Amino acid sequence: MPIIGRFRSPGAKACRAAGLVLGLGLAAGLAPSATQADAFADGQLAFAARDYPAAAALWQKAAKGGSAEATLQLGLMTDLGLGMARNPARAFGYYVEAARQGVPEAALNAGVMLDTGTGVAADSTAASVWYARAALGGSKRAAFNLGLMYRDGSGVPVNADLAAYWLGQAADGLPAAAAALKKLNLAVGGKLAAPLPLSAEVVTVAGKSEADLVWTSAPGPPHSGFVVQMIGDSAAGSGLWAQATDASAVRVAVPAQGALWRIIRVDPAADQYLASPWQHQIAAKGTADPRGAVAIEVNPTDARAAAVAGQIAQILRASGLMVSISADSGPIAASAIRYRYRNDASLAGDLAGFLPGFTANAVALTQDLAVSPGEVVVQLVLAPLAGANAGPISP
Repeated sequence: MPIIGRFRSPGAKACRAAGLVLGLGLAAGLAPSATQADAFADGQLAFAARDYPAAAALWQKAAKGGSAEATLQLGLMTDLGLGMARNPARAFGYYVEAARQGVPEAALNAGVMLDTGTGVAADSTAASVWYARAALGGSKRAAFNLGLMYRDGSGVPVNADLAAYWLGQAADGLPAAAAALKKLNLAVGGKLAAPLPLSAEVVTVAGKSEADLVWTSAPGPPHSGFVVQMIGDSAAGSGLWAQATDASAVRVAVPAQGALWRIIRVDPAADQYLASPWQHQIAAKGTADPRGAVAIEVNPTDARAAAVAGQIAQILRASGLMVSISADSGPIAASAIRYRYRNDASLAGDLAGFLPGFTANAVALTQDLAVSPGEVVVQLVLAPLAGANAGPISP
């Protein structure tokens, strides 16, 4: 099987060897049509026979039909000047196009070109984004490169925790990554600060739309981490989605209408967090930022509480709050208002002053890790459980 790839000298910038060796086969997860597959396979045969112009023509046909793998191979041929004049700038365009169709090798190559200033102006921060996206797709070489960038502070802040995370993702496949991880100096963390969002872009993987969310951050307090939040509308309704992570990038499913997102640095030891502004790159036009999130919980047998919760939700949504109602969170003994982080005490107090029957005594900080930053939980009980106190509500 012929092999075509983009290589990088080990002595290049910060010793981030970003070599890619790619067999000419269909990328995992991609499902081209029979016509695309035939054109791609015929291109493989032509390439094996060293008929590069024919291979390029066949892969052009497959790429026009939607084959991301053919687009990648055109980028590699253009990059190396096989069967055509070498044109790194055009190759970069092919890589970006293939990367947006879910090919991690293409995202890696785009990162290498930005990192080295080959065919495009050098931009280390942009390179870190493409490395992150390639790593999300499974590229260990990209994870290695990104780990070195965080170790050295190239295009991103020096951050030993993030360096360790990305080097760890590559360590079981790349001995150089394992060696770099072993030598890494894990410095003491820094102050709590909001992360910096870098990129959000939809990628099509196996026919499904997913979003690559990428951010960067200086070191935070010891044991602090990130929470990614997304708000969007889907067939199931509107809701707040949250995911904790130690990484600086995630790939998530997005509703067809798009979604707002933000990244939060959480310090559980201090019960505090700092969040980036809400990001609109993948949101529907005109989507407004929420003032906060309220989760109303009722017991499944408490029909009166469910009805009141619906009325409350309408009022709160009209004031710019994101509201969800749940009847499956477990038995609730009494009405109460709970929040996980001190940043949200003000919203919890405002709700206690607004909701009928609640007082400040019903509001409390909770250690429930399921409560997301920016979210306040309202537990509403109007038909008490057997032997339980219903709490202060009496609408």
